[in-house]
Amino acid sequence: MILYKYQSHDVGMQVVTKGKVAFSFARDFNDPFETEAGYPVEKMDPISDLFNGIRSWAARDTWVCNSGILCLTRRPTNPLMWSHYGDEHHGMVIGFDAKTADFLNEDTCLIPADFGSMIYTHSRPTEPLRARQQVEPIEVGQEYRFRVDHFDKLSQLFLQKSSHWSYEEEVRVVKCINGISDRKNLPSGEFELKHVDREPKPKKTLYLYTLPENSIQTLILGMRNPLLNNANSLKAFSEEIAKDHPDCTIFVCEPSKDTWDIRTRSVSDFLKHRLVPEDVAAQFDKKQVQLDD
Repeated sequence: MILYKYQSHDVGMQVVTKGKVAFSFARDFNDPFETEAGYPVEKMDPISDLFNGIRSWAARDTWVCNSGILCLTRRPTNPLMWSHYGDEHHGMVIGFDAKTADFLNEDTCLIPADFGSMIYTHSRPTEPLRARQQVEPIEVGQEYRFRVDHFDKLSQLFLQKSSHWSYEEEVRVVKCINGISDRKNLPSGEFELKHVDREPKPKKTLYLYTLPENSIQTLILGMRNPLLNNANSLKAFSEEIAKDHPDCTIFVCEPSKDTWDIRTRSVSDFLKHRLVPEDVAAQFDKKQVQLDD
């Protein structure tokens, strides 16, 4: 299974050169409703509501502060996704082999990718899930494995969003990062911390997960990617990728000629059949010289 990540050009280059991809906290995402569905407070009386609200907030915050999330998608040619997450078509999409990248491993993922499809709903859950009978308890924020007997609760916490976001076709991988400040190697994988200044917004911490070899299978360059402006740069990039990621195929985005869709072609075909701006300029200069003569 190949799953895709839309990135800006600079961030995408870091992923492919360093072999690390960022997991983040849900509270740093662009939707302020993230994880709100996980612990709705059952309405009883004012005093009970107050204490239930405090307990729900504490449990949800503990999960959020100990769970790194990687947001992926099934479709690499979504025009809205390119505009919103692919730096307005200047970036790239990276395709990961989910199995090779360890995104399907139930021993290292709190929610593996094959269980991580987002659930988009028009209405927000208002009732807490009832506890199942004879289910082994799970320790909040400290479970590294996938516990299928607790999936209903984890799904409501991490995988439910408003239907407004359905265009993303999102698939998530959730990994426990409890103890990350003490060591890099966790039961969920090897991570490196990176703190990002986002003034005037609060600082953001990224948890850079070390990808196993051959995890990156596909690279798709946006139709405004700067590499497309220089044939030599594009060739050099392709050669470097072939050396570092021998199983990776590179594609280039193009607008469809008769629909609103985005189509792709291989980078070798792109270089063979299409002139990039510098080539056009060179040919124009040659014609100008011939006219002047």
